[in-house]
Amino acid sequence: KRNNPASYLVYRPISFPVSWACYMIGLRPNHVTFLALFSSLYGLFMLLQSYFLIGALFLNLAYLLDQVDGSLARSMKLNSEAGSWLDSLVGYTYSGFYLLSISIGYFTSQNGTIDVVSSFLQQSDILVIGTVGSFAILVRKWMVNTSSSICARPVSTQIANSSHFYYAIPKYINSFSMLLLLISVLSQVISLFILALSVFHVIQTILVAMLVWRGFDN
Repeated sequence: KRNNPASYLVYRPISFPVSWACYMIGLRPNHVTFLALFSSLYGLFMLLQSYFLIGALFLNLAYLLDQVDGSLARSMKLNSEAGSWLDSLVGYTYSGFYLLSISIGYFTSQNGTIDVVSSFLQQSDILVIGTVGSFAILVRKWMVNTSSSICARPVSTQIANSSHFYYAIPKYINSFSMLLLLISVLSQVISLFILALSVFHVIQTILVAMLVWRGFDN
């Protein structure tokens, strides 16, 4: 999808051979979706336990499998309402809670991670910031999903029809969030990642709330 740059630039090319392998061994789309759900839950658990690299790898695996199940469903013509619901559940799991999980893992880490942000923010500050960022993601997702039924102009339609950079940039940042998580872990700038992504998501949620309000007006 062109509205998800990380998908067609990184994950989608990798997903094709993985989809073929899944097809050859007889896996169906829902099987892959359950694997993605397990991978996302295990990745979040590893982040909570301060195993940041393992957690980041499993969350990226979940993101990849989220592409694979869609490819299998289309090729096997097995699209279903239940499959769509499971797919949405996977998306909510890794995108809605990764900031909270890594914040808790950072807070409970015995050694902490020394980076740019930790020089002037305590681990408890990072925990609060990450919690707020995760809450902002969930609120934004709820607003986007519900606006389609309660607004004259749904948020998704307004964003799709807008050429403003402040709607386009978030699209890129959101799509690369799992890769940015992995890079931040490898670069040992975890608290900087939490701070930057949390601020970004809070601002984006405010923008979406303004769009929802505009949708009511129209």
